[in-house]
Amino acid sequence: MSIQLADWLWVGAGVSWIYALVDSTRARDFSQEILPGLLPIETVEYSGLVSLDFSGHAWAWSVGAVARPSRRLRFGASFTSGARLALSGSAHIDLPPVLHSLYGAAVDSPARFTMRLPPVLRLGAHWDITDWLVFRVVVETAFWSDYEEVAGYGTPGLSAYG
Repeated sequence: MSIQLADWLWVGAGVSWIYALVDSTRARDFSQEILPGLLPIETVEYSGLVSLDFSGHAWAWSVGAVARPSRRLRFGASFTSGARLALSGSAHIDLPPVLHSLYGAAVDSPARFTMRLPPVLRLGAHWDITDWLVFRVVVETAFWSDYEEVAGYGTPGLSAYG
């Protein structure tokens, strides 16, 4: 939703509903859980399959403004809030044959997964050089500071595209 405050200025706000679905399956080596340091690592007879299935939703909001100082020139800025997705679902583990006598062939469990999406700030400019040629640039930063240590990539930076 937006409103025009002047001939050249518009502001707006919005609400977003975010739905997420995570469906992941991967092989898992259980050799070190069975006899740590004594079994060979990453062999088929000690490997199982882990499947995760989660879904959930969250709400987010955004605000923005667009200024049009001339017929061919526009500037804009927007901010989108972060969101916390609380996903619920299940975990299924197909165990390696060596563990079947202890735990059975598989283990199923309800599970939860929380995922945070960062807020995003965007700034942009749009210039209609001619009726058929446009110059556009957008700079955005996602505040991924919650994930710096996990990713090991240091401080998140800016991205730009045109």
